[in-house]
Amino acid sequence: MEKLIANLQECLKTFDMPEVTHKEKDLSFVRKSIEKWKSKYDTNDQMKILSLDSKYFLCDDKDIKEIVKWDWTDSKKYVSNKYDCDNFAFSFKAMVDRKFGLNNVGLVIDYSGGHAYNIVVLASGRVKIFEPQTDGWPRAGTGQYKFQAGSIII
Repeated sequence: MEKLIANLQECLKTFDMPEVTHKEKDLSFVRKSIEKWKSKYDTNDQMKILSLDSKYFLCDDKDIKEIVKWDWTDSKKYVSNKYDCDNFAFSFKAMVDRKFGLNNVGLVIDYSGGHAYNIVVLASGRVKIFEPQTDGWPRAGTGQYKFQAGSIII
């Protein structure tokens, strides 16, 4: 019986939210970080940045990876035109804000790739794109992540 209880307690740890720390940065820091990063891919300056806040709460790479590991967005079932790429991206962005108080995850509407996914600005100023359907970190400029025309909402 003790072993069963220990196993159940271990299983329940899956639901424990990771502890994350954040750094507060201003809109200028976030915009400059994205502009610098996107200049490598958006050669015609067709990806527009739409900011939602003047203050941003950013975590580091280790913390965002812990959040992704904990999050279950990727386990949601894909349903064409009902719960598809934009819904996954909105859900992940909202969950990070709601559960961790971070607004460093944005939404990318990539018309050139015909896809929606997330962009993450880290406290270091590093920028990454995130695929919430698979918990993957794809490379910009490839496949559905063309990053040539669209909008970044953060």
